[in-house]
Amino acid sequence: MTSLSLMDWFRQDLRHAIRRLIRRPGMSALAVLTLALGLGVNTVAFSAINALIFKPFHIPNADKIGWLVFRTPAGSDSGLTLAAFEAIERHATTLDVVAASTRTPLAETSGDTTRQVWALLVSPRFFEMLPADLVTGRALTPDDVQRNGGQDVMTAVVSERYWRSRLGANKDLSALNVELNRQRARVVGVMREGYQTPTGIFEPEMWVPLAAGARLGVAGPGSALDRSIGLIAMPKANIPTAAISTDVQRIVASELPAAEKDLRVDYWRVIEGHPEVRSLKPVAAVALAVVGIVLLIACFNVAGLLLAQSAERQREMGMRAALGASRSRLIRQLLTDGLMLSLLAGAASILLAGWSSALLSTFSLPAPIPQQLHFVIDWRLITF
Repeated sequence: MTSLSLMDWFRQDLRHAIRRLIRRPGMSALAVLTLALGLGVNTVAFSAINALIFKPFHIPNADKIGWLVFRTPAGSDSGLTLAAFEAIERHATTLDVVAASTRTPLAETSGDTTRQVWALLVSPRFFEMLPADLVTGRALTPDDVQRNGGQDVMTAVVSERYWRSRLGANKDLSALNVELNRQRARVVGVMREGYQTPTGIFEPEMWVPLAAGARLGVAGPGSALDRSIGLIAMPKANIPTAAISTDVQRIVASELPAAEKDLRVDYWRVIEGHPEVRSLKPVAAVALAVVGIVLLIACFNVAGLLLAQSAERQREMGMRAALGASRSRLIRQLLTDGLMLSLLAGAASILLAGWSSALLSTFSLPAPIPQQLHFVIDWRLITF
C-alpha cells in the first residue's frame, strides 16, 4: 500500500466526514459547541495562568536582564534605599546597566479637584534598558531635570489611558502639564497601552524621574522611597549568575549602612519568572486540573451524542462492510469524524479565548494599585 493511496483514502474520509456534519447541522453544531465551551473554559484559564506565571513579561531584552533580589536573614524580601542603589550603580563591576524603580501614589490636582494617581519613579537609565513604546513624544532621559526660569521643571511620561481620559489625547505635548503633589510636571511622552516592565502587572498612570522624589515629598527616611526601591540589571557579557550575586554582595557589605549590611543578594533572570510568582506554579497546576473537569464533562456529553448517533449509522456501516470495507477502514472513518469535530471545536475555543482575553485585558485586577494581566495567544496557548 503506497503512501499516496493512504493520502487519497484520508481525503475521501475527510470529504465523507464533512458531508456528515453538513447533513446533520443541528447535532454537529451542538457537539462542536459543547466541546468548544469545555475547551474554551480551559483555554481562558490557561491563558490567565500563562499571563501570570509562565509568560508574564512581553518586554524587549527579556533574555538579557534580571532582578537583583535582596532578602533579610529571616528570608523576607527587602527593598533598598536610594543611597544603596547609587552605591551599587557606582561600584558594581559585573553589571553593564543598573536601573531602579519604585511605585508610589501621588496627588494630582486639576482645578479644584484632587485625585490619586499611581506613578512609577525610575532612575535615569531605566528606559535605556527597557526601550519605551511611545504613542508620541519621548521617554525620560538622564537630563530630565531641566532649568526653566530659574526653577526646576519636572518631566513625566503618562500612560495612553491617562492621556486620553485626562488630557484629551492632545498631541501638542508642549501645552500639557500636570500638577503632582503641588509640583508642576511637564508631559514629554505618552506610553502606549500594554507597555510592560519587570515591575510586574502594575500599570502606572505615569513615569516620573526617581530624582524628583525629594520634590514630591516621597523621598527620605520614613518616606515612600525608604527601603522600597527595586533593582533590575543588565550584566556584562558572559558573566555567571553567581559572580553577579557575589559582586553586589561585596558592595552591600562594604558600602551600605549597618541596617542593610546583612541583606542577602540573588540575581534572577527575567525569562525564568519572578521568584515570588514561581512558587505559585503548583497552585496553578491544581487550578488547571479543576477546570479540566469541565472539559471532561463536555467530552462525556459529546460521547453521549455520538453514541446516540451511532445507532443511526448501523445500517450505513453494515452496507459499507458488505461492500468490502475492512474493520480498520471503518475505524479510520470514525476517527476522521471525531478529528473533524475536534478541529472545529479547537478553532472555536481559540476564537473564544481571543475574545475573552481581549475583554479581560480591559479590566484591572481588584487591588489598591492598578494591576492588569496581559493575555497573549502564543505557542503555549495553541499547544494547550
